[in-house]
Amino acid sequence: LPSLALKISIQLNDEFEFLNSVLGDSAWLKDYFKLCQESNPISSPLPLFRENLLLQLRDLASDTLHSSSSRKSSKLMGFVRLYIGLTGLMGFRLTLEEATSIINLLSPPFLNSTKIVKMGICFLLVCQGLVKLVGKESIQKVLLALLSSKFCSEYLLLIAIH
Repeated sequence: LPSLALKISIQLNDEFEFLNSVLGDSAWLKDYFKLCQESNPISSPLPLFRENLLLQLRDLASDTLHSSSSRKSSKLMGFVRLYIGLTGLMGFRLTLEEATSIINLLSPPFLNSTKIVKMGICFLLVCQGLVKLVGKESIQKVLLALLSSKFCSEYLLLIAIH
């Protein structure tokens, strides 16, 4: 059933909407993701699903850079929130490409609101093994960008405690 749901979602090109609708209440999907990440079955639509989701994220980021609108920024933060949910709630292990794409969003010119800074800090806190995946230098750059942002305040305390 999870495989069929992912295949239908790929056909309809609504990976983002599908995951947002089932994220909080779907042990079946969590188990399926875990199985696919551990055994990597050839017939699984998960790799294509992840690839499509990442392409949508990158396209939206590129569009947002060229024409900044609050609607596109909100959708972009929705993607970051989705990846936070996938890693935190579903036990998803990010690929290097996924982590790098999101980290790129946590730097200027995207850091233009308190909401984005909060999402960035949440992403850093939730995604275990991020330093190992993308490197200490990338995380330091993100932290410096967040610190340099005029929207950063007590949230750095959360990182220090963590």
